[in-house]
Amino acid sequence: MARWLVYWTPENVEEFEGQANFRMDCLGSGVENFGSKFSKGDTVWIHSIDSWGHHSILGKLTLAEYVTSREEAEDRIERHLSNVRFTNYWIAEKPWNSIKDVPFSEVPYSLEFESGKKLPPNYSGKHFQSPRRLTEEDNLLILDLWNAWTE
Repeated sequence: MARWLVYWTPENVEEFEGQANFRMDCLGSGVENFGSKFSKGDTVWIHSIDSWGHHSILGKLTLAEYVTSREEAEDRIERHLSNVRFTNYWIAEKPWNSIKDVPFSEVPYSLEFESGKKLPPNYSGKHFQSPRRLTEEDNLLILDLWNAWTE
């Protein structure tokens, strides 16, 4: 099973945080290969860089099921996705938690990524436009940070 780092824009995060019933229950996309890029059991770390430059881990999802319509996703997660325009979704395993704010700014400099391409010194959200596959060591580094802040 693979481990991924997936970026949400500050606008997405602000929108989701404004929804009373928002949970980290699915991951959607309009990208053609979205269903085949990930696999059941993959770990996806959601992160964002806000307008002040603070980088945070927002949540961790373990992918459980791929669906090919918004309606099917809504049935699985039991909430509406009316503001979301995607048609393809990976549904996460439960429990579905709210967004967290785990400080992440220094950690990305230590990440190797499966590609071997480290981040530049002044990285930004544009460096995360595509999901990045993590090494096992990268995943453990993020997991240790996550556990320190959420347990």
